[in-house]
Amino acid sequence: MSEPRSNAALEPPERFAMALFWGVASVLLFGGLGEVGLMRSESRWAEIVREMLASGNWLDPTLNGQTYFDKPLLSYWLAAGLARLTGVLDEWTLRLPSAASAMVVLWATLDLGRRLWNRRVALTAAWLLLLSYGLLGWGRLGEADMENLAFITAALGWYWRRRDATTFGAYLPFYALLFVGAHAKGLVAVAVPLLMVLPDLLAEGRWRRHLNGRHLAALGAGSSLYALPYLLVAVGAGGHLEEALHLVVRENLQRFFRPFDHVEPFYAYLVHWPTLALPWAPLLLVALVGLARRWRSLPPAGRWLLWATLLVFLFFSASGSRRLYYILPILPGSMLLMAIWLHSPGEKPWTLRLQTALLVLLALVEAVSGLLWPWLESWRGIDLPGALRWLGTTVGAIALAAWWGAWKGRGFLARVTGVPAGAAHWLAPALVLLGGYYLYQQPRLDLWRTARPFGEALRPLVQGLPPERIGLVGSGRPPLDVMFYARLPFPARRLSDEKRIEAFLARPGYPRLLIVEGERIPLPAPLALRPPTLREKCHPWEKEKHKLRAWRLEEPLEGGSTPSPDRQHSTQENRSAAGPPDTPS
Repeated sequence: MSEPRSNAALEPPERFAMALFWGVASVLLFGGLGEVGLMRSESRWAEIVREMLASGNWLDPTLNGQTYFDKPLLSYWLAAGLARLTGVLDEWTLRLPSAASAMVVLWATLDLGRRLWNRRVALTAAWLLLLSYGLLGWGRLGEADMENLAFITAALGWYWRRRDATTFGAYLPFYALLFVGAHAKGLVAVAVPLLMVLPDLLAEGRWRRHLNGRHLAALGAGSSLYALPYLLVAVGAGGHLEEALHLVVRENLQRFFRPFDHVEPFYAYLVHWPTLALPWAPLLLVALVGLARRWRSLPPAGRWLLWATLLVFLFFSASGSRRLYYILPILPGSMLLMAIWLHSPGEKPWTLRLQTALLVLLALVEAVSGLLWPWLESWRGIDLPGALRWLGTTVGAIALAAWWGAWKGRGFLARVTGVPAGAAHWLAPALVLLGGYYLYQQPRLDLWRTARPFGEALRPLVQGLPPERIGLVGSGRPPLDVMFYARLPFPARRLSDEKRIEAFLARPGYPRLLIVEGERIPLPAPLALRPPTLREKCHPWEKEKHKLRAWRLEEPLEGGSTPSPDRQHSTQENRSAAGPPDTPS
């Protein structure tokens, strides 16, 4: 095990390597962070934070005005705090905690690699982790998964920093990281680090030295940090403590032993693990097999990491509830294993060629993607915008050129990145493919998504309306992204059938706003005959029945009446405002 060196002791080449790495990481994680509209489950976080700021109650998270304790409070507080500090709640403030957490994950991985191996292993692992789908995919997403991973890796790093110390001051930060981290995503932030340090504690009976009163005192102090928010909820959140604790049990224990959703086959993580590691999936599989075969010759740190990685895999596989992003905590250790393999003695020509072939293939697919669009248009019977056809071709061609140039200069790249010469040329095409997608392709593709323009166009229609005059027609969860962008007052009424719609429209008090999701629920005839005030744009490749419509009614409906010419003109203006531009700017 090599001794870590302080930043002041870094030699000039290492200073350059670190500066290069952190510069690239900053661009990939923070570049264009707020350009893309809400994705995946971000709308849930965004709407909860918006309602938290509007109500001023940070201890009672709500979704459309209904208490929602399904996830802990920390991730909401981080986004809400940034919004309060900047005065703006948007995609950037929502995602900034995740991007910052991804930087913490990279730092902790670098620190652990240097501490247990050497700086070249550390840098190689950090580059592989940075240029992975798992880190960039969730590091640029305003949810709680990357915060959860940051606390897990930071706790693991602290353990190895103070592994043999037996003072209260050495134990407390470890447990503080565990139990504060549990408020990001759940008790998995406690379970995973404990599982990962277990093989080291059992080795040579090291656990015996930690059986002392100071350790128990630190455990008690750390766990009190987990209890504190719930005590605050009991005092100041209107008696929602029982509901909050019920959801703690539901989300952490019931989900593990008796899952109620997200049920996938027991072998799901055999697929999800390499997926998160993309584009390094071939290297991951080869490294795991190769290191396992060299078990006896591995140093203790290598054997510990293999055991720790296996335990994390088995832990998540044992859970009945499985999702791709649940197993994100396995990613930093996986990258360290790949780095160890790459820096281990012995020739690996076919391994290096296999990984190179995958990267070149991905670049080729991107480069020729523009040639496949005519076939796609003919097959689906649609006319796709020309602006979309060459997004992949541009990125793919640059990635191929970057790979060729990196291959020629692989010796120089190895010196400035720490990655072995046989693998250094991978970084350039991976950087272009991933950076090209997140910084170039994704923002341009987002111009053709319609929820954000519809919600923003809906905002003027919402002004001045109390929540009881707004109805959301549909079943299941309401359109949270539209609620966020329209700044809908809450709680808006949820109308799940025609009778409830009629009752809503018959209530006294106008104007009223009715937002309709899809076409599954029939509308009253007088409303169905009236053109909507606002309609979500529908592209040729989409289905109209899945789109949103909105009616702002200034007075009660009369049977079969149609709007006046002035209202029709206003409707057409709003329709135009609801859609993205016909050509990207």
